[in-house]
Amino acid sequence: MLTRVASVIPVLLIASILIFVAMRVVPGDPVSVLAQGTPLSAEQRAALTAEYPLDQPIPRQYLAWLGGALHGDFGTSLKSGRPVSDILAEAIPRTLLLLAGAFVIALLLSIPLALIAALREGKAIDQIVISSTVVVFSVPLFISSLLAIYIFSFQLNVLPAFGLDFSAGPSEVVRHMILPWCTLGLALLAAQTATTRAGLVDALHQEYIVMAESRGLRWRHVVRRHAVRSALVPVITLLGLQLSYMIVGSVFVDNIFGLGGLGSILVNAVNFRDMPVVQASVMIVSVFFVLANLIVDLVAARLDPRYAIR
Repeated sequence: MLTRVASVIPVLLIASILIFVAMRVVPGDPVSVLAQGTPLSAEQRAALTAEYPLDQPIPRQYLAWLGGALHGDFGTSLKSGRPVSDILAEAIPRTLLLLAGAFVIALLLSIPLALIAALREGKAIDQIVISSTVVVFSVPLFISSLLAIYIFSFQLNVLPAFGLDFSAGPSEVVRHMILPWCTLGLALLAAQTATTRAGLVDALHQEYIVMAESRGLRWRHVVRRHAVRSALVPVITLLGLQLSYMIVGSVFVDNIFGLGGLGSILVNAVNFRDMPVVQASVMIVSVFFVLANLIVDLVAARLDPRYAIR
């Protein structure tokens, strides 16, 4: 377990190097962005280059950036002039709220659906559950997001379509997040339902389940205490693979619903070529991804000793 936890450090270090180098080789001149279209003299260009400090060798620039990042200093936005750490501090809670809500919705729906399908394996309800979840998964996120806005905001006028204001109170925050949560959560539903169903079907055919039932234990108790626990292990491990989809999907959902999370600021920063914001945002996403996979491994090891990390 300690080895797995320690392995996170070199992974993040390599990710930071790749991200930093990628930001230096993409097209675009940060000095021109700072000038905002104003013609610069050679002296003005040299002054801006030294201020940011773009005149230093890339290894020295990286070490300076890494040292600042470890202390929470990601530099200054080229567009707004604000500290990047302040921008991230506003965006990260919104992204975490979106991802957490979508995950909870997907989990709360996938487990009951998988139970219904697995306990009636091969019957009509089993086929209906699997088919309907596949259909939901097949709809692109931007289409389902726009469709949800059109139906529930424009036609029914029951839910807001845009924006998120934490100062408006918990009830308003929930109202603004219902559509984003459901849109992203339903997109995750199919894979979780199919994986949970497959795990349950496999568990229900195991000898220890049959023996437990033959000993007179209640069927509900056997399913809940043994089959579901065993089936959750592949579901938890699948989350590591789904994280990339969740993060990419949150970019679309964040932008369409105007939540102001990492997705929104990342897209805006890319369009403006705001290198410090792009660099910091991608690094934060990488940290989320690595830590979430670590947590998934630890939870899977807790549920099943065969996944124990040494």
